[in-house]
Amino acid sequence: MSGPGLWNVASHHAIHDTACNEMAEILQMAQQAQIAERTEVFVQVVEVFLQVMELRVLVHAADEEQGLYQEWLKIKGDLQPVIDQLGEEHEALRHLSLDLESAIVARNSVRALAVMTRMVDAFSSHSGHEEEVLRSILPERSKRE
Repeated sequence: MSGPGLWNVASHHAIHDTACNEMAEILQMAQQAQIAERTEVFVQVVEVFLQVMELRVLVHAADEEQGLYQEWLKIKGDLQPVIDQLGEEHEALRHLSLDLESAIVARNSVRALAVMTRMVDAFSSHSGHEEEVLRSILPERSKRE
């Protein structure tokens, strides 16, 4: 069972928004470090970005897949295609995380920034999609309680 915060649209949005804003700020710091040609600082900032992605976003995604999405299906079984799409979006974020790790190892700052930008955009898009589904299912959940 998922925590009550995941069922509250405002709380769920706050979780997403906080992570997305943090990622965007770190991306901006990485861009500034690249422009200043501060390679070691750049690498450190990108590693912090990756930690945020893995420890906040991907852990949150796993929690949703193991709890929240399963609860959604119990309430509204016809959501399976939507759940599958949300899962694919999570998987895309996981692949981007691996791409970023590879860019770090290769010390390819241009590629790292491109991947980080795609991650922020993908997570922002996914968050909106997921919150829309949550808003649509809340009336169904209320009927069952």
